Amino acid sequence: MTVITVGNMKGGVGKTTLSLLFARYLANRGYTVFLVDADPQGTLSAAVLSDRIDLFDERGRLTLGMHVVLREFLENRSLSNEILMNNVVFVESPTEPFWLLPNCVVSSHYDYKLKEMGKQLVVFRHILRLIDIDPDVVIFDTPPYFNSFLVASLVCSDCLLIPAETSIQALSGVYEMLDLVLDYQRDGIMDLRNIRILPSKHKRTRIAELVLDRLIENFGDYLLEGGKVYFPFTELCNRVFCGEISLEQVKQEAEKSKKDNSMASRLLKFLKLLETEVVLPYASEETLAKLVKE
Repeated sequence: MTVITVGNMKGGVGKTTLSLLFARYLANRGYTVFLVDADPQGTLSAAVLSDRIDLFDERGRLTLGMHVVLREFLENRSLSNEILMNNVVFVESPTEPFWLLPNCVVSSHYDYKLKEMGKQLVVFRHILRLIDIDPDVVIFDTPPYFNSFLVASLVCSDCLLIPAETSIQALSGVYEMLDLVLDYQRDGIMDLRNIRILPSKHKRTRIAELVLDRLIENFGDYLLEGGKVYFPFTELCNRVFCGEISLEQVKQEAEKSKKDNSMASRLLKFLKLLETEVVLPYASEETLAKLVKE
């Protein structure tokens, strides 16, 4: 099992979009994927479950998910496999199905309790031990600020993906995230095996070029192909994120266009490279055997 955290201390850089795109891509390839919405804003959950009105109450809050799991873990101390699975949603799809632990703003009430009770380092590890779907890949979508959910995600992860706009604000978010990780690694609290910084929204402006140069200079080993490959955070990504188009349809678009630089081709190449660098090196023989041949 490969556990991945997607994070940046800056919002709006594509964390949630990347989390869902990568989950759908890996599911399409044949992996069993467990996607955890670790952000109380619940943007990912709202997008995935937009047609599941039955899962929301009259105030727009989820009736299941992270807040119920945390309540049972912290207050009732009775979190079991049965309770956990009752709060996990199977997102059906003919080509890219996955499992989701959804989230909403109610879970933010447990941020302080996790710190106060000293449980932020163990809560998600406990959840991964209880889950019985035998996932090949777990992806945590995290909030754009420091809290218990970010820490809980990082301490049980093998890999960290940091989407980053080529802007001064996003650059600061990258530094803050890496400072946090290095502090925890020095203290022996986490052991990330792979970190990848993924520049996105690259515009041909002076500031953008300076930021990209800074990223390459300081973090070249963390960039895909030394900074030559960007996260193509385009309108096509938004369409996949909102469910307007599946990745299977993106594949069909890429085949029809027959252009290596089409939006569809660029997105698929990026996701394939990400799989090659952060998932395949740690995949078991059983996982490799069930993947769809390309």
